[in-house]
Amino acid sequence: MKKKLIFPLVAATLLVGSSAYSAGTSSAFIGYYDTYAKGSTVPMKGTVSVEGYSNPMSTNEVWVEVYKQNCGACADSKQFSQELSPNSSFSNFTFTASEANYYIWLDPDGPNYDGCVASGSAKN
Repeated sequence: MKKKLIFPLVAATLLVGSSAYSAGTSSAFIGYYDTYAKGSTVPMKGTVSVEGYSNPMSTNEVWVEVYKQNCGACADSKQFSQELSPNSSFSNFTFTASEANYYIWLDPDGPNYDGCVASGSAKN
């Protein structure tokens, strides 16, 4: 009886372990006086779909970017970047992600600038 239970348990463990990077969503919202917004860090692998929206109230462009999180001592690497003008949007832009942790980053155009009301997401 024990032998019959071992195989299904091992198979289930392998299936759960292999799907750890199968899906995730990182999303963020930036308010008018914010100088940046960072989404949650989530595991991703394969095709990632990115979308962004900039509200008509915005007075500045916003960059919708996706970063791959590297080691603690290393700088994170930009994997995707798209600029949005006020009152504009994009969807279904894609890139291929290697197995790692990723997050979305919303950044008004210019150093320490604000003036954006926008949102973005990266879905795996």
